[in-house]
Amino acid sequence: MSAESLSTTLTTDPDVSPPPEVVLPLVSLGDQLRYCPIVVAVSGESAGAGPVRVASALEARYGSRVSAIQVLDVSDLPIPTPLPAVFTFARNIIGDAPYAEDARERRQQFSDWLGRPNEWPVHVAVGAAAYEILRYAESHGAAMVVMGLRHHGVADRILHDETTLTVARRAHGAVLAVTPALIGLPHRAIVGVDFGPASIRAARAALDVLGHRPSKEGTMLRLVYVDRSGVEGRREDTAGEALIKHLGVDAAFEQLVQELAAPPGVHVESVIRHGVPAAELLACADESRADLIAVGSLRHERIERWILGSVTTEVIRDGRCSVLIIPPRHEG
Repeated sequence: MSAESLSTTLTTDPDVSPPPEVVLPLVSLGDQLRYCPIVVAVSGESAGAGPVRVASALEARYGSRVSAIQVLDVSDLPIPTPLPAVFTFARNIIGDAPYAEDARERRQQFSDWLGRPNEWPVHVAVGAAAYEILRYAESHGAAMVVMGLRHHGVADRILHDETTLTVARRAHGAVLAVTPALIGLPHRAIVGVDFGPASIRAARAALDVLGHRPSKEGTMLRLVYVDRSGVEGRREDTAGEALIKHLGVDAAFEQLVQELAAPPGVHVESVIRHGVPAAELLACADESRADLIAVGSLRHERIERWILGSVTTEVIRDGRCSVLIIPPRHEG
């Protein structure tokens, strides 16, 4: 069962009784993690412990198979564009033997970070980082790629140093982009919802990756709907608009919370904010001391959002909070 089998439907015909219903995924992210691998992308840097620790925590929860990839990135070298692919081709011919010591070093590094022996397979690739991570994840049928996240400024965009964003845009499975501050499963998550299928998948997936803690602070999932009334360029273009018009936002929230059926110990809140979605989600994350923002990708439904700048793009580029990106469902 692959990440592409995630199925969410939304009925919005006002002539149908009962009113529109949210039907959650038949195959959740948690189910996928039980049967499909996790790929963790590492750089070898000492600050890269976050993705490894998060992947290990998901492995413990779901019994996932985890493997790692480190890319010796040659895409920024002053060489003609086709040559990174030549390096990749040469690496495939040479095989794994010359990189065995690099793989052992990474496993030892993982062991040091986790405080126990680690035997994950480690693949050392040569080429363009984003392309190699995507190729490796797809070849293994990965349900999720876990990788590092940092702030991306204008200079990074000019230099095309946006590996995490590129992977998030093109991956077939979920992508969990981890900041250095996250050292295990998140406990406080923000989900941007418009009551359409993509945001519902994101809410369900956020529940699947939240760590449960019995402390006074507990575990929190905050569902955030951003009303864009009065915002320049606003368009009624989301799949959930019909449900909102039919039920109203409060009733739509109530229905969604019931359908999510959060496990005991997870406090679910709903919030309505007004303004620009990306800015409001980031502000809400700051105010809530959230360690995760979950978003649903719409790249195949509204490709212009990827070109002009989507909520997902801005949240990833901000880099202050870990981000879970759920890909669009692929119709068979």
